Amino acid sequence: MQDIAENISSQLSDKNGHHECFSLALDESDTAQVLIFIRGVDKSYEVYEELLDIDSIHGTTTGADIFKGVENVINKKNLRWRNLKSITTDGGKNKGVVALVSKAVENDGGSKPLV
Repeated sequence: MQDIAENISSQLSDKNGHHECFSLALDESDTAQVLIFIRGVDKSYEVYEELLDIDSIHGTTTGADIFKGVENVINKKNLRWRNLKSITTDGGKNKGVVALVSKAVENDGGSKPLV
């Protein structure tokens, strides 16, 4: 099972550097974890959708805390904020994270993502 997870992670990492645009879906669970899903389109217009990462949040779960986890995942996976075109959340505390993500995208030269 570990080999399968590593293979999927490797395939997704290979795609991350070659996508033209992507979207994120955030789902905050009851156990202070954020599940981050990615849907991307590469230069060949191949669409893929995967669980990008799970981030455990320790302490508070404010929009800023969730954003910090998303930012860590974006950096770890070598994604560019400017290629983020949309973000979907389950609401609640994620209103703050949407504003922070939008600002990060705009600071990287991208257009404000659809929400």
